[in-house]
Amino acid sequence: MPQSRHSDHPQFRSPDFVARLFAEKLSIRWKANVIVENHPGADGIIAIQAVLGATDGHTLQVSLVPLAAAVPLTQAGRLRLIAITNPEPAPLAPDVPTASSTGHPELAIQGVVGLLAPRSMPDLVQRQISADIQTVANDPEIHSRLERSGQIARGSSPDDYGRYLDEQRLHWDPLARSQKIEAN
Repeated sequence: MPQSRHSDHPQFRSPDFVARLFAEKLSIRWKANVIVENHPGADGIIAIQAVLGATDGHTLQVSLVPLAAAVPLTQAGRLRLIAITNPEPAPLAPDVPTASSTGHPELAIQGVVGLLAPRSMPDLVQRQISADIQTVANDPEIHSRLERSGQIARGSSPDDYGRYLDEQRLHWDPLARSQKIEAN
């Protein structure tokens, strides 16, 4: 019996790629086709509405959406959080297990927001911007506001962020190549 998997992102973006990787693995585990349906917009609310609107009684509706969009519906009893993809529990939903802790380390993905600049940016300017970003990332008010939205602030140096991107590239490149996905 086919299963639907809703994504709040447009096709061919990295979250859609992740959703399709999940679908591939879940199809094997569930011995059923898992279909990714894209419902972009409204920070995940449209995808969540599609999940809540499933009334056929046999199609499992799941969605990979921002935690902040899902928590209020979970608290209202309309939605159930199954797992989070971050490597560690989320402060906004500390009782929700991580994908890794439920036996699915292949589904562990950490959302990251980074600031990029041209290579030609002078070192002095890069260091000043980096220092300012780290100061803001360590601000208790920023930590609190981000935690309430389901996110975690972590400031890092340009070198640390570069190493993280290299690690991610090494991890995801083989999967992208196996699916014949190329960057434009």
